[in-house]
Amino acid sequence: MTTQKKTKVPWAAIAWGIAGAGLLVRAIRHPFRSVVRDGYASRCSGGSPCSESMGIESMRGVAPVYSVVPGRVLRVEGQRIVLASSNEPVVVFYSGDLQSMVVAGDAVGLGQTIAAGSSIQFAVSELVRQADGRVEEQVLEPAAWLAARGLSISAKSNVTDATGERWCEAGRKLVIPEQVRSSCEIRLPKPPGFALLPVSSTME
Repeated sequence: MTTQKKTKVPWAAIAWGIAGAGLLVRAIRHPFRSVVRDGYASRCSGGSPCSESMGIESMRGVAPVYSVVPGRVLRVEGQRIVLASSNEPVVVFYSGDLQSMVVAGDAVGLGQTIAAGSSIQFAVSELVRQADGRVEEQVLEPAAWLAARGLSISAKSNVTDATGERWCEAGRKLVIPEQVRSSCEIRLPKPPGFALLPVSSTME
């Protein structure tokens, strides 16, 4: 009588292979996980007077502006575009010298071109249901929200002042000035349920 030798299944290798394949498919389908293709932060949130948005300038003049959420277009008002995410209860706002390529009601995908522009203001709000049933918007720090979800300001890195006034260019290791919260009542976003790379957003 012969006995069969049990073969060990390399679960770790299989899991990493699946994760890698998923990232490859995502990269092919949505190559730009950023607000713009080639730009830089001209202004971070906060300041005086307080601004809930961050400013982004394109390095190429008028260039594509991308959706950072899958979801639906809530409003297009002049040069302002408002998107509702289908992944989490957040609304993202784009404004500036935008030439919209979408209309209210359109479904959008992550990485889809929604406008063209050279100067963009980007903001994020979370929809929070209150005990009495009302839904209120809570402003989130936009650069921290992008970083926590593996998104970025620009697909091409253009860091000009990551440790100074434009701290929001620091990518996945943000140190947010305390005045952003104290003067603007802006909150840090909750981390997503799953992240492949570490993200650190702290206020000091």
